Amino acid sequence: MLNEKDRELLEIYNQWETGIEFEKTDGYSYMFRMGVTDDYLEPGKFKVLYYGQECLRMKEKKNQEWIKNYQTVQRTRNTIPGFDEDGAEGVNRSPFWKFYRQLCEINNNNTSVLWSNLNKIHLVDPNNKNSSPLDSKGKPNTAKEPIRDLNAIKRLDSQYGMPLHSIVQREIECLQPDLVFFAIGPKERYVTALAASFGIQPEELFPQKPTIARPACRIDNLLKIGIPMIWTYHPAYLNRIHGGFEQVLSEIRKI
Repeated sequence: MLNEKDRELLEIYNQWETGIEFEKTDGYSYMFRMGVTDDYLEPGKFKVLYYGQECLRMKEKKNQEWIKNYQTVQRTRNTIPGFDEDGAEGVNRSPFWKFYRQLCEINNNNTSVLWSNLNKIHLVDPNNKNSSPLDSKGKPNTAKEPIRDLNAIKRLDSQYGMPLHSIVQREIECLQPDLVFFAIGPKERYVTALAASFGIQPEELFPQKPTIARPACRIDNLLKIGIPMIWTYHPAYLNRIHGGFEQVLSEIRKI
């Protein structure tokens, strides 16, 4: 059942999908539409908006209720009757979802984390429903990796309408998190997408990119957002840095 925030987001998504000058072909995924879990709406929670690049077979259509149920399974490590009867939607043990659960445990488990994707639409291999860009070891899988032209990224992720805000900015405004956390990259297309989402040039963002020595970067001042914003690598890449997860979590605990 959709709550009030779900319905606000649904209106944002419908307006965006209707208004963009973009002809969706069979090579493109369905639009990612995030769902707001009940625990996010509980008063007193430290709220985190967690942006990634997870495809999760988005060649298949997933509604907001599915997205909510999937997050609940990942957070609680418990199945939901009727949701994953074939076992396909059980606990995901990838680095991205492992880090999601670690975020949920911050502040003595008084943190609520909502997952969204930076890119709402991406190119996929039409002959391969499993469009995850990483293999089981967290390494790039060229056979499955969504490939997007940089001009298409700028067009799809850029600001639009009145006020002149991107779909990511509208999600943030709707959900009012205490922290926005970008776990993306380090590839160029994600830098391009992030820059387009906040109306700046990629060249302005590149100096703020995470590094092995500094895997967690504050970018709220650059993006002129009055909410703490941290940018780090995708957890599959962060997992290769010794102590990478803990360095990022330590930065979050300072907020």
